[in-house]
Amino acid sequence: MAVSMFQKRMALRRKLLILRNLTNSKSVKKSSIMKDAFLHIYKLKMRVEAMKKEYLDLMQHFEEVKVEKMGEGLFGIRVTKCCKIKGKDSMMVSLLEGFEGIGVNVMQAKVSCNYFFHMEAILKPQSVSLLDVDHVKVITQAIHHAINSTHQI
Repeated sequence: MAVSMFQKRMALRRKLLILRNLTNSKSVKKSSIMKDAFLHIYKLKMRVEAMKKEYLDLMQHFEEVKVEKMGEGLFGIRVTKCCKIKGKDSMMVSLLEGFEGIGVNVMQAKVSCNYFFHMEAILKPQSVSLLDVDHVKVITQAIHHAINSTHQI
């Protein structure tokens, strides 16, 4: 009976020593080590919450727009934007209206709205005269305008 009590006591001391080392506690009393451990856990929790908030703030401003000439009067676009769930539908509508406004047709499109709004599309100008203009710049500006107009809604 005395051996098992001794083993339990030694196991408890080992665990307290590990806890003391993990929390960088200078205390030797069991109650003080436990208080230091709770304080350490609380500080870690606060740091995680601050990191989550910072991450969410950064993600709200994440935006990627790429427009490339593909040859034969076609343009490939890739738009990725982090937005609230309600803004995803209006973003799609806004982009399509913007394309119509600058005179390009959407030949093919792939859209995903899981965590981000993501659109890949192939665009073709409605007339050959539009190819003379630096259409990459015009399409990029139209996409940025469409994204900004959805934030104002």
